[in-house]
Amino acid sequence: MVKTEPFLRLPAPHQKIVITPPREGDDEHLFALFGDISVAHCFDSIPIPFCRDHSQTMFSQAKAEADGLLDALEKERTGKQLKVVGGCPLKHIREVQDNGTEVFIGRIWVSRDRYTDVLGKAERRAAVEENNARPVGDSAIRWTVGGARVVLCWMNQNPYLVGSCSCT
Repeated sequence: MVKTEPFLRLPAPHQKIVITPPREGDDEHLFALFGDISVAHCFDSIPIPFCRDHSQTMFSQAKAEADGLLDALEKERTGKQLKVVGGCPLKHIREVQDNGTEVFIGRIWVSRDRYTDVLGKAERRAAVEENNARPVGDSAIRWTVGGARVVLCWMNQNPYLVGSCSCT
């Protein structure tokens, strides 16, 4: 773990799991994750087939968003006063190994909801527009949390990837 970056550590018994900002080289992990069709098909925004250009674009966008949010938080830091921003800069899930190294195990995102549960097209558009118009920090904002994870299975001491997903 880069010691100066912000992160969230999950509580016991999952304390080896941390959520961090995107890091250089994560595009390769995204390619492995979403290149697996059993993962990619769970998400309406993941193209199939998922190629390296897609992973590089996904990484660049996530990194730019995270860097912008972290910059905004840093610029507005005033003592113990916390600033509210319109997103979450922590996007990648890692497992901390006993030797301190980290293994990329997934991606998580938090975004304003797209109201996919609203069936009418006009009603959905109105709900999304109303939600997006709410100011940052408004407790009435409806959020979506989504994620994809890599499951490492062990067979004869050799890990192999098995796709898995949790759909929102």
